[in-house]
Amino acid sequence: MSQDAEVKANLKRILRGHLDKVASPVFVDKSLAMIDDSADSKESFMAAAVRISRRIALFIDKDMAQTVYDSLMTAIVKIASPQGARRRFKRVTFCKKVQLRHAGEVHELDSANLSEGGMYLITKAPLPAGSEVEITLPPEVGKSICLTGVVVYKNDPFGDTSKLPPGMAIEFKEIPDEETQMLRSYIERVPAQAAF
Repeated sequence: MSQDAEVKANLKRILRGHLDKVASPVFVDKSLAMIDDSADSKESFMAAAVRISRRIALFIDKDMAQTVYDSLMTAIVKIASPQGARRRFKRVTFCKKVQLRHAGEVHELDSANLSEGGMYLITKAPLPAGSEVEITLPPEVGKSICLTGVVVYKNDPFGDTSKLPPGMAIEFKEIPDEETQMLRSYIERVPAQAAF
């Protein structure tokens, strides 16, 4: 079993422990599905925990929602980020306009950070997790990089669970070698950004 599958299985076990005696099987199944639908990243698991706890607060009980939220977040932090673990890629501040294409529409959005693996875009209307996008970013004058990616999690405008502004995290997919070199060259010249 992969680490991400283990994380999902553990989160589902915790959730069942809280909900099996107080919620209908349909409610439990829909809550478990939110974990299954998460991208395999800490941020996506955290976003699922927020959605699940909001459902519990709305349909069952606010105190239980807080208890479930705390249990899930503790597990996510402990399991998805073992002590001493580091990010796979260096992340830098990247406050520039980028073009995002999705479903035939083009949007110009502000970016907050950038790494070889992805970036965070600021928007009050983030796309749902799993949305496929194309991004064009200009790391240097006269050069632009065109990349494909997928939304791994979003931070809604009224969510207060993250230090990030409203927006969405994009994970890049299959970056061609030339674009990888341009991206790496830019990132190496910028100081690393403190983790949020």
